[in-house]
Amino acid sequence: MLSIPDDPVRPVEHALFILGATYAPQAQLLIKPFLHHSDPEVREEARQAAAEITADLEGL
Repeated sequence: MLSIPDDPVRPVEHALFILGATYAPQAQLLIKPFLHHSDPEVREEARQAAAEITADLEGL
């Protein structure tokens, strides 16, 4: 049986990871507000997601 974590922040972090993995510049608009989130782990995941997209754009 699948166990869902009880931590309410985890889904946000997972969503940010997925947005970064799309490499879609449009995802930056969805990621940007989380760069100022109250939780430092969420901010870090948002920073990494934004960096992932930026790095992909620089590689073109």
